[in-house]
Amino acid sequence: NKRIFIISAAVMVSLVLIAQATSKDDIQYPVAELGNCKDEAACHAYCDDPANISPCVDFAALHDLLSLEEIEKARKFAEIKSGPGGCNSEKSCFDYCDNVAHIDECLAFGEEHGYLTGEELEEAKKVKAALDRGVALPAGCTNERSCKETCEHPKNKEIAKQCFAFARQAGLLPPEFDDEKAERMFSLL
Repeated sequence: NKRIFIISAAVMVSLVLIAQATSKDDIQYPVAELGNCKDEAACHAYCDDPANISPCVDFAALHDLLSLEEIEKARKFAEIKSGPGGCNSEKSCFDYCDNVAHIDECLAFGEEHGYLTGEELEEAKKVKAALDRGVALPAGCTNERSCKETCEHPKNKEIAKQCFAFARQAGLLPPEFDDEKAERMFSLL
């Protein structure tokens, strides 16, 4: 009984120490687990190196710096080691997949490895299908970011119409969307 009590007490102390070190504010520099990085910028630089994915994900999990979903995806990527176009980090994969010319490869990779799921996956498939059918992107759209900016803040009526037309042809508009009301809105602009 005494041995069980001592082991239980040791486990409780360990859990308390771990629980206390679970926020960004608890991080003490330099961080030994991250190559002795001396500040947040140096730690980010260390973790941008694909060779350091595992210790960085472990550290992020310990300090509650990423969501459980992000941690799971990062661990999965660490096992895969390489993504579309040979990308090997979040930034290089984002840069590669931000080019519409790579949509087939990136969509397949995202779906196969669970990086794209649910509504995000369905929307990506609809955009790909529309592009495969020859539907033109609105003027100023070259990637997801530029399309979002272009269509959320169109510079003129023509671009707004192009955004609406692409969304309609890609099947991105909600089922209750009223085409007649949209056309009336365009005529008022």
